[in-house]
Amino acid sequence: MWEKAHQVITQNVTIEQLWRVWSDINHWGEWQPGLDYAKLEGKFEAGNHFLLKPKGKSPVKIELVEVEPHQSFTDLTRLPLAKMLGHHQFKQIGTGIEITSSIRLNGPLAFLWRRILGEKIADKMPAQTEQLIKRASDV
Repeated sequence: MWEKAHQVITQNVTIEQLWRVWSDINHWGEWQPGLDYAKLEGKFEAGNHFLLKPKGKSPVKIELVEVEPHQSFTDLTRLPLAKMLGHHQFKQIGTGIEITSSIRLNGPLAFLWRRILGEKIADKMPAQTEQLIKRASDV
């Protein structure tokens, strides 16, 4: 198993603003420059799937496995002989909001997917969080 997390505290936005942006998957491509698009049919709830199309790559089907409105969500990407879980959480800390994003790979080929995919995603988490905060402050 391999896991990497990024955490930041901000006072520039509310949990409601952050949640509005994260749960609006169909507009992720507008604020995440590495995406061509993201598309969810149906509601932002556990059991639903969405397509994520990174620039220059094929679309990936991702499942929402846990959704706690205004608190957190976890998504699952099934890879050959590995699973990748993305977890995103918001927590009120005093007058600020703690934003935590993490990625976890497990399975027999997790070590390989870490090199192919995981480390690149983890490296982008700080910039993605900054873009999330910026987008949320505009809504």
